[in-house]
Formats: sequence, structure tokens, C-alpha cells
Amino acid sequence: MEQIRIVVGCTKNENHAKVLMLDGGCGMGRAQVLADLLDGSSHFYIYPPGEGSPIGRCALCGGKLATQVTTVFQEEVKKEAEEDVLKTALQS
Repeated sequence: MEQIRIVVGCTKNENHAKVLMLDGGCGMGRAQVLADLLDGSSHFYIYPPGEGSPIGRCALCGGKLATQVTTVFQEEVKKEAEEDVLKTALQS
């Protein structure tokens, strides 16, 4: 089973990033539309976000957002989750 991953990252600080996981059934087209809405680059905005708008900006530092949309398979998601648990355990 596949899932779609949207990585929303700040261009100023790489630690200011979030990962959204979507069901693969929503399709890459819809996922890309969502990503464009999040980073402020969507052509669906009647009035595109201006310089003072929080749309497309990092809530922590105000830097611009960039998004990346990829397809991942369930096995990869499980492996990444296991690696994250191991990293957390080693840091403690």
C-alpha cells in the first residue's frame, strides 16, 4: 500500500519542518495542490499571499516555506518509524 508524503520545510532553518502523510488514494495531483496551498505558491489563490501574510511562512521564524511531495510504500514508512524509535532511544 502506498502513501503520499508532503515535507513542509522552512528555507531559513532546516529544523523547522513537518511531515504530512496522506493516504495514497487521494492521488498525487491533490497532494500537490495541498502542498502548493501550504507554501503559498498555489494558482488557486484569488489574491496571492503578500509579504505580510502568514501563508507560506514558517510560524517559528517567519522564513519562506518549501514543500516536497513524494510517494512512499508502507514498508518504507515502517522502516523509517523503526529508525526514528532507535534514534530517540539512543539520544536518551
